[in-house]
Amino acid sequence: MLLGRGTRLSCGGSLITKWYVLTAAHCISFLTGRLKLKAVILGEYDVRSDPDCERMEGQLFCAPKIRTVPIDTLIPHPDYSPQNLGDDIGLIRLAEPADFSLDSMKPICLPISSALQSERLEGLNGVVAGWGATEDGLQSPVLLSVDLPIISNSECQAIYTDGSILIHNSQMCAGGIPYE
Repeated sequence: MLLGRGTRLSCGGSLITKWYVLTAAHCISFLTGRLKLKAVILGEYDVRSDPDCERMEGQLFCAPKIRTVPIDTLIPHPDYSPQNLGDDIGLIRLAEPADFSLDSMKPICLPISSALQSERLEGLNGVVAGWGATEDGLQSPVLLSVDLPIISNSECQAIYTDGSILIHNSQMCAGGIPYE
């Protein structure tokens, strides 16, 4: 995202095809003033270096350089609003296709069959990845991932006893154990 003082990485997303990135609607909706989404960075791992390299057994191995791809279209879910947490999903259409021949640039798999879409996931772990804040409160410069337990929506709704958040059937709940 472009801010008044330069470029800032603000939101994550996942490639789902060579033309589309899946992201949150709150990342692409209601952008006002100087805040403007201009491009998507593909193939990133460590934001401190480009290319990302590591030394193994005395030999240096480097991933391909990142690609900064301009955006063609932002497509937030039509029912998204900042007042609730429902329908917080959107698509970014790239102005040029991602290069899937690179090992650093691959699409995620989505459950497109009805059998996969109706599969019960409670009790399994989901993987979340990103450069977000860690337990020390600092932003990670390296892509991190964590396995989170998936819980039922009724179990999740019970956590929000004050009714401030409503969990919808189209949402999935994952995370740690609530504080007691």
